[in-house]
Amino acid sequence: MESPVAAKRVTLAQVAELAGVSVMTASYTYNRPGRVSDDARSKVLAAAAELGYSDPTRAPGRCAAAPPARSASCSAST
Repeated sequence: MESPVAAKRVTLAQVAELAGVSVMTASYTYNRPGRVSDDARSKVLAAAAELGYSDPTRAPGRCAAAPPARSASCSAST
């Protein structure tokens, strides 16, 4: 029995392209939402949902790879 081929991870660049915005705008949607218009945010989130994108900075286990400044806050939650 063959193992299923792992699906390719959807990139933020693909989300941005589908949404018709720059990669920076797509990034700001997740990391600096106050810098993105409501219209752009809606487009990015809709494209992300359509493609099945999940923000890797919010992924489970992210704390293990976080820089020391972030690790302190992560260790408190474990």
